[in-house]
Amino acid sequence: MGLKRRKDSQYWWMSFTVNGKNYRRSTETSDKKLAEKIFAKVQTLIAEGKWFNVDEAKSRTFDEMMGRYLSEYSKLHKAESTYMKDVAMTNNLNPIFAGLTLDQITPRLITHYKTKRLRENAAPATVRNELRLLSHAFNVAMKSWEWIQDNPMSKVSLKELKARTIDRWLTEEEEVKLMKAAEGKLYGQLADIIILDYTCPEHRSEPGTDP
Repeated sequence: MGLKRRKDSQYWWMSFTVNGKNYRRSTETSDKKLAEKIFAKVQTLIAEGKWFNVDEAKSRTFDEMMGRYLSEYSKLHKAESTYMKDVAMTNNLNPIFAGLTLDQITPRLITHYKTKRLRENAAPATVRNELRLLSHAFNVAMKSWEWIQDNPMSKVSLKELKARTIDRWLTEEEEVKLMKAAEGKLYGQLADIIILDYTCPEHRSEPGTDP
C-alpha cells in the first residue's frame, strides 16, 4: 500500500491490494493532507471488508443493474408475462435513475420518484410494484453480485401505497342473481350461509354508519 504523486497527474494516487488484486486509484485531490485522510479511510474499509462494495457501487450503474437483473434473474426465474411487466416497469424507472451510479441512488431520490409518479396520477399499486422491483434488483445486486453494501429501498416507506379497501353493497338485482345462483349448492345450505353472513351485525353496517 502506498500514496504517491504521479508525474502525469496533479492528484495524489493510492495503491493497495485487496484479495490478492492490486489497485491504483486517484484521490482526486492535490492536497496531501486530504489525500492521506482519504487513503486512511480506504485502508479502514479494506480492513473491515467493505471497500469492494463501495468501489463497485461507484462504478456500477442503474442501467447495468437492471439490465443484468432482467436478463439473468427476471427472464430466467419468472413467467414470461411477469418478465414483460418487469421490462415495462423498468422503463418507468429510467427517466429518474438511468445513467446514475448505484451510490447516487439514495432514499431521498427514490422518495422523489415515488412522489413524482403519484403526481403524474399513476395508481398507488403501480408505483408500489415499481419500487418493489427496484428493491428486489438492489437485493440481488447486494447479496448475489456484491455491488452494494446496503439496499437504499430499506429506508423508503411504502405505507401510503397500500391498496385501500372500499365497501360495496349489492344492488337488489345483484342480490336476486346471487341467491338464485346459490340455490341447491352446498347441500342446499349455501343460500342460508350467504343470508346469515350478510345480515350478521359483525359483518354488516348500514351505509353511512361506522361498522
